[in-house]
Amino acid sequence: MTRAWSQHGRFSLNWRGDVLVLRLEGIWNEVAATRLREEGGRLARERGGRPWGLLSDTAAWEGATPEALDGIWAFFEDALAHDLVAAATVIPDSFQALIIQPMAARAAMLTNFHGCASVAEAEAWLQSRGLSLVA
Repeated sequence: MTRAWSQHGRFSLNWRGDVLVLRLEGIWNEVAATRLREEGGRLARERGGRPWGLLSDTAAWEGATPEALDGIWAFFEDALAHDLVAAATVIPDSFQALIIQPMAARAAMLTNFHGCASVAEAEAWLQSRGLSLVA
């Protein structure tokens, strides 16, 4: 008998102009990451080939299982395949930095990536890359 796991961790995704804003909350399992990949992929495909940016806010995020981290990375790879041109991640403290650093280093090799201390800094950096945050 296969056990169906419940989602642990939450997220929201909202377009602000050319930028998809991702807010992560709680401790994530693989189910949350799979749902992020599905919903994020759908939103990226709806852009129809137009370049876009990603602002990830991890202020309320408490971490993830290794499988969930793999799923989050898969979401990022899918985003790159669907015209993501810049990504800014809010990394408010050293705890999140420890978790995010390996993915951040990989992301920086693949696209314009910037780790930020605040949402305002992330917004300013994305705008400096020519992305609009107004609809």
